[in-house]
This record gives sequence, structure tokens and C-alpha cells, in this order.
Amino acid sequence: MQELVYNSILEQERRELHGRIARALEAATPAPTDEQIEQLAYHYDRSAEQPQAIRYLLRSGLRARHLAANATAIERLRAAEAKLRGLSAAESEGAGSLAAQVHTALGDTYLAEADFARAQERYEIALTCEPLGPDERAQLWRQIGRVWERRGEGRKALGAYEQGMQAGELRPPGRAELQLAAARALALLGADERARAAAEVGLAEVPKLSAQERARIEAAGQQILGTVAANAGRTDDALAALGRSLDRYRQVGDAAGIQESYHELGALYWSRGQIERASEQLVGVTTLLHLQLGEAAPPRGTGTGDTPPPPPDAGNSDLVPVERYYHSGLVAARRGGDRWGAVQIGHRIGQLLFRQGETARAAEYLRQATREADGLGARAIVASANITSGAITAAAGDLTGVMLLERGVLLAEALGINPLLVEGRLRLGEARQRFGDPQAARQDGQIAFLLAIQLGQQPLLGLTHRLLGRLAAGRGEWALAERHLTQAQEIYTTTGAQDGLARTLFNWAALHHARARAEGRPVPPDVAALVGQAMPIFARLGMRADERAARALLAR
Repeated sequence: MQELVYNSILEQERRELHGRIARALEAATPAPTDEQIEQLAYHYDRSAEQPQAIRYLLRSGLRARHLAANATAIERLRAAEAKLRGLSAAESEGAGSLAAQVHTALGDTYLAEADFARAQERYEIALTCEPLGPDERAQLWRQIGRVWERRGEGRKALGAYEQGMQAGELRPPGRAELQLAAARALALLGADERARAAAEVGLAEVPKLSAQERARIEAAGQQILGTVAANAGRTDDALAALGRSLDRYRQVGDAAGIQESYHELGALYWSRGQIERASEQLVGVTTLLHLQLGEAAPPRGTGTGDTPPPPPDAGNSDLVPVERYYHSGLVAARRGGDRWGAVQIGHRIGQLLFRQGETARAAEYLRQATREADGLGARAIVASANITSGAITAAAGDLTGVMLLERGVLLAEALGINPLLVEGRLRLGEARQRFGDPQAARQDGQIAFLLAIQLGQQPLLGLTHRLLGRLAAGRGEWALAERHLTQAQEIYTTTGAQDGLARTLFNWAALHHARARAEGRPVPPDVAALVGQAMPIFARLGMRADERAARALLAR
């Protein structure tokens, strides 16, 4: 009956009726609740009062975005955008700021949906709206930079952040955020000293900030300093900075920041052989992902103190140890429609499994991550996944691995991601030598070596020396191989990277074994001794494929 009565009212009368209801509700609720905001948006949307309709549709869209209901948010915000186009000339004159808010909110929602092209388009439209203050303009440039970062375009991201810094006289929070964003882009490109300097400039603004702003800026700044310290081989400093970052992110409730800190801490602790501490971080990642979706946390067992609880999916014997921690988080991200999160986690699982030597499992995740990242336009992940997948495929004797490696190297070079380019060149050199092109392999190795020296990142230098040592040994250049492996062993010992050290010890054993065979001598006893040093580390870190390779070497 209500619907029949409503439909019998003329459209103009309906609009007037909705307007009267909206005005009465607004007058009665100066501070409307979430439910009342929805009611106001509904009635103003159906009234003739377009500016008020835009305001409440915007508020409704922002509320939906906060609840991660992105489809609803986009619907509300697109409705607000349509009403902007219908404003009269007089109404449009004062609606520039409102239009900027609508387009910015749409950009933020598309970014959350990993729809990078639409997000960037909205931010660029918002930049054309007038009037915009310096801080609003700088914030839009920062968001454009974030889009470029997620695409893996560090140089373009840095350019956007620099544009933001030139937007005018900024408030301290805006200056700090842009400096830290620029530091993050520089770290992506491998410019660690510039990244550290930019982070310290951003952190210098902290005394001028409110308590909440201070915690947020300190969280981002300490995370960057932790990453740079890890690259410099100062692992203790890195762990301390990342621990401070995690504390601050918890204080402000930044789920993405908390998750990234857990990841970085877990990887560092694992590399050092501190499995209990690594497990704590990995459990934190999956627990956070489940809580974000409003689910119960995965079972944590009854462990206390330094004894970690069993990992999620611990009963699934098909999953290797590191995979168990991340697998339920990946499932949770996909179930929640978090496309960017799913790509990141899938790629990270693949890379961690590769580090553990679980190449078959790694390849599955990396193939999926490549497809998904390619669909999103996340080119840095595509480049990284191609390089690792290519290394796995080539090691299995499949020549298509070289093609994957070449694709990854070209993309890393185009993006200017120098740390990734070094690893890509090294892996490509290994593949080319395996398929009978030692001259090209030597050239790849030289390019990687010079770039690694220029970057000065200790973990990367360790990998470079270790792989170049392995390549030299494969060509029978024993003295060169020994020099590289000596350098790798020194770096890994200094930084405490147990995984790299164990693999270097194994490479030493393989070198002595190969040289003895080539020279027609008996295998020296130090082969068994070196393998004996590496085996306990492989076992502790769950590097089962490396254990198998070590046993196979002893059996030959």
C-alpha cells in the first residue's frame, strides 16, 4: 500500500517530500549517527537539494570505505559525482572543494581495490579542482605517488612526492609524510643513503606534531631506517628500528603497517636462525589478517614464553613450514576481496619458499602471483616473480627459464629497481652458463657485480659473491671462485645471515669436491667437514632441499 501511494505522487512532489524529511531529520540531529547519515543521504539524493545530497552521499561513501565495503562506497561516491555534474552555475562556483573531496575519496577507494588506473585518474581530476590549499594539493600528489609505488614505478613515485613538496607552505605533518614517502621510493630504487637522509628529515618534524601524528610518522620513519640498516648489514639496528616501528603502528592501529613490520621482522629473525622469534612475527601476520576480516584468529595453541604456538594449517602435511604460517593469511585476503594483499602475500610466500629451496612449491605461488600482479599492473612484483620463476625453471633444465629471466631483468631495468636488477642478472648468468653460454654468463656477472658494489647493500653483496663464486667454480676458475666465496662468507658471518652462511659453506664443499675430481685427486676430508657445519643450519631453518643436496654431495 505504501509503495502504491508513493508511486501515485508526482515526481516533483516526491522530491519536495524527500527534501522536507531530510531537512527535518537534519535539524533534529546536529550530530547524526551512521544510520542517520544513511537516511539523510537517501532522502537528499531524492530531493532537489543537490549540494546537500553530494555532502551526505560523500559521507555515506566514506563510511562504507571505512568498513571496507568498497563496492557500496563506489556506488555512493559515483552518485555524488553525478550530482556534481548537475549543479547550476551558481552552485558550482562554491563546490570546488566538495568536488575535490569526492574525487579523492573515489581515488582512495579504487586504490584499496587495486584499480590503479582509475585511482590515479581520480586523483588527477581532484588536482584540477579549485580552490585547493597547499596541504590538500600535497596530499593528492602523495596519493599519486602511492599509486606509482604499487605499480613498482619508484622513479615516477619519487617525482610525484617532489611535486607535493613544491605545493606551497605545508604543515609539519604534510612535510613529514612527503619526506617519508620519498624515502620509501628511494629505498625501492636501492638509493639507501638518500632514503636514510630523507627519513631523518621527516622524523625531524616529530617534535612539532600531535601525539597521534607523532606515532604515525615515527612508525613509517623507523620502518624505513630499519630496512636501510638491514641492507647495510647492521641487523641488530634493523631489528631495533623495526621493533619500534611495529610498536608505533600498533599504537595508531595501522593494519597495513603492522603487517609489513611483522613480515620484515620475521624474515630477519629467520635468516639469523632465530626460529622462535620468526614464528612470533609470522603468527602475528596471519592473526592480523583474520581479525581484519572479523574472523576468529587462527588457533594459537598453548605455547607460552619463548615457545611459539603451532602455525595455522599445522595439520596440513602438504605445506612446508614457512608456508603454513602464511597460507591461512593468503586464504583470508582472497576471501575478503583484498586483491593487492593476496598478490603481496602470494609473492612473498613464493620468495620465502625459494629461499628455503622449496622450488616446486615456490613456482606454484609465483605463477599465480605473476598472473594476478600482471592484471593489476603491479610491475615490480611481475619482474621479481619472473626472475625467481625463471631461475627455478632454468635450474630444472627448461630453456624457457632464460626467457622468463630476460623478461624480469628488462622490466627491473625499465623500472630502475637496482637491487632486483642485480639478482636478475646473477640468476640470468647462472642460467646462461647452464645452457652453454659462458661468455654471456660472465658478462651478466660483471654487470651485477659492478651494480652491487655501487649499491653497497650487504645482503645483496653476499648473494653476489656467493653466486659469482658458484659460476666461477662451474668454469673451473678455482682461484676466482675462492675469492668470491671468501667475501660471501665474511659478509654472512658479519651480518649473522645463517641461511647465506650455510649455503656458502655448502658451495665451498662443492668447490673442493669439483676441483679434486677435475684434478684427479681423492675428495678431501674438508668436504665432509664443511657439509657438517652447514647441515645443522639447514635443519634449523627448514631448508630441506639444501639438506638433500648436501647429502647427495657426500654420497658422490
